[in-house]
Amino acid sequence: MSAVPIRITKGNANFALMIFAVAINFVLAAEPPQELQRQVEAYFREYESKTRDKTAKEIKESAHGDAAPVAEAVRNARLWESLPHSGEILTTLPNKQQIRAVYSLPKEYDPARPYPLIWCTSNEAHPELTILNCQARFDSQVVNEFVFVAPERNLDGEFHPKMDEPAAFEAMMCDVRRKIHTDSDRWFIVGADNGGDAAWMTAIWHAHVFAGAIVISGYPHVPYPEQLDPLLLENLRDVAILSIWTAPSEKASDDRTIRVAMHNRALVTMAKNANVSLTGLELRDSTMAKSTPTPAPAGHTAAPILDRPEVDTVLKHRRPDSAGPVSRWFRYAGQGNAGWLEGGSRTGEPWTADTISIAPSSGVDASDFITDVLKSKLSDLSGEIKDQRIEITSRDCCSSITLRLPVELVATPRKLTVRWNDRTRFDAEVHADIATMLSEAYEHWELQHPIGCKITLRSQGEEK
Repeated sequence: MSAVPIRITKGNANFALMIFAVAINFVLAAEPPQELQRQVEAYFREYESKTRDKTAKEIKESAHGDAAPVAEAVRNARLWESLPHSGEILTTLPNKQQIRAVYSLPKEYDPARPYPLIWCTSNEAHPELTILNCQARFDSQVVNEFVFVAPERNLDGEFHPKMDEPAAFEAMMCDVRRKIHTDSDRWFIVGADNGGDAAWMTAIWHAHVFAGAIVISGYPHVPYPEQLDPLLLENLRDVAILSIWTAPSEKASDDRTIRVAMHNRALVTMAKNANVSLTGLELRDSTMAKSTPTPAPAGHTAAPILDRPEVDTVLKHRRPDSAGPVSRWFRYAGQGNAGWLEGGSRTGEPWTADTISIAPSSGVDASDFITDVLKSKLSDLSGEIKDQRIEITSRDCCSSITLRLPVELVATPRKLTVRWNDRTRFDAEVHADIATMLSEAYEHWELQHPIGCKITLRSQGEEK
């Protein structure tokens, strides 16, 4: 058994103090007036965009242009209704098809307060069985505290997904947030076996969504893992990861057990070098076969109980400061969302092939050559906020990038300079815009962290 917990200290000290001071002002601000609260909630209940635009103007007038009480009203909005203990959510995808997810709520679910959520990746033909098997791995306290959600099929759970899968995952995630009152800082992804493989990849592509990941007997299926895994692990620097697998026996083990163990042993070492918080637990087969607290569904074998202290540590984790340094490696638009910074579609043709063969030239370091080829196939985006300057670097990315700055950062008008690949692309005064705050919260249904200012930079010119 091995365990490698890594703690990361990030951010500029002056910037952190500035954010802290502004945040205190927000916290100490008076509760928004009842009429303003009513208007904000009416905005989010309205489907018609023109009506929302009209309501946004009324909200601005009621708040006298002050974004602080509006932001507080967004955070305090009560928009959710009582629900059956279990049910389904239908998401209409960009291609007009529908996909189903099922949910299970805590017994005492109160729509007035947010709940942590466990996203269960699937091994099953039916998501209802996925949730039952996922819940059976946890003790009753977790089942009674968390919302559980499972899609009928895993979205963006492979290294070679379809190009529309990232958008499909984001659409389903937003529909879940609209339906169920969840704590968006405490979303976790859990999967076992093939579902564990999918959990790894979904967490990599959508790391901004999850506070933690728990994977049982799974590993990320990627080409050339020795070179590619260290790159993709960089996406997970803000995600607490627990990976549990079975130690291959001395007498005999199936091929998958051996592959899972070999990959995870390597991942633990790679994560340490990449400053990623990955705890690896290699357990004996007898421990992994521990019976479940409730009978497994007919036709299904017993799953291990996740009643370990390492599990508690992961499930207590929260997403960090929403304005910290970020970085992403990705293939398609929709996978480049790093929180306050998002990369759009790749400059040039995306890598769509589901196989790749790399033959290093003679006389070169094979590993370095393979790494360079893989980097050339992916988009790379990173950014850091340094007081009044934002530094962004990218490689083969992007036709556009979007900055969604937290309302605390632009609570008062301030000069902001944005440099992209050592070139100044934006240099102007910014301030919290109420209409932008409302429309962004509505589109992404992220009410806990209102966006104060949105800046879109294109490969040619810029747009505020």
